[in-house]
Parts: sequence; structure tokens; C-alpha cells
Amino acid sequence: MVGVARNRSLRALVMLRCLLWVTVAKVGLGLITVLRTSDSATAESLRAILLNEAVLIPLAIYWSRRIHTTYLAAVAKT
Repeated sequence: MVGVARNRSLRALVMLRCLLWVTVAKVGLGLITVLRTSDSATAESLRAILLNEAVLIPLAIYWSRRIHTTYLAAVAKT
């Protein structure tokens, strides 16, 4: 996010989007793994995974908005 804000780079924005969505998928797969185990720490792991998803998904959606691409393209032209 700092790279996008500081450098105003479309490449940084694309990398940020990819990183966020890959992380969302990875955490989702971790949820499946946690649910398959019957460990005593399952409740804590489940809580941590759900909190991560609650933060990551809105961030990924926010940075995927078209307005960011439009803004950075306009800044690059000037």
C-alpha cells in the first residue's frame, strides 16, 4: 500500500491486488485445514482466521476498485 501511495505506480497497484487476493485464498484454505483437525487450539485458530478474513476481504475489495487504476493512470500522464 505504501508503494502505491508513495510511488503512484500501476505496477505496484497490480502487485498489491494480487497479493491481497492470494492471501485471501490462502487464509481460506487454512480455514479448511483447521476445520479438519480436532485440536484443542482449533477455536483460537478459527477465531484468528476469521479475523484475518474480516480484514483482508474488505481491503482486497477496496484496492480492486477501478477508481485507483483511473487515478494512477491520470497521474502518470501528467
